[in-house]
Amino acid sequence: MTTQPLTSKQYLLTSRIIHGAMVSGIVLFNLAIGYLISQQTLGTGYNKQHEVFYLLVGLMGLSSIVGGKFFFNKELEKAKIQSTLREKLMGYQTSNIIRYALIEGAALFSSVVTLLTLSVWFFVVTAILVIVLASFFPTIERTIKELNLSYSEQLQLKNPDAVIRD
Repeated sequence: MTTQPLTSKQYLLTSRIIHGAMVSGIVLFNLAIGYLISQQTLGTGYNKQHEVFYLLVGLMGLSSIVGGKFFFNKELEKAKIQSTLREKLMGYQTSNIIRYALIEGAALFSSVVTLLTLSVWFFVVTAILVIVLASFFPTIERTIKELNLSYSEQLQLKNPDAVIRD
């Protein structure tokens, strides 16, 4: 089985597709939830019956951001010590997927809780998590900075036609 060479342009496109799919998945899910609850009144006040959800959604949201950063940094350190640009980029992509998945999971949980409780506060948490996730949009500059690439690796990554993997 032969594999096609991977260029830096294709790598960045793949990273952006993964990121976009995760962000748009949450957005589309929330549009569906919005449609389902559009005929109902959303509550804005504190509801004692939903105490456990306030705690769980808050903890999951915060821990997904903190945990995402922790696991991202842990995987990033492994990627930085790789010898080839290809290995560094694959490790970097893995670390990003871990970070994205943790935030996406918390956002989806918050979305379901919005549907169950009809409370606008959980929708606000979801929106915040989507904004946080969207802020990690993959760019060449971010990749260079976070991987601390050498000058020659930077030139290779900035060249859209440079082959990263044969």
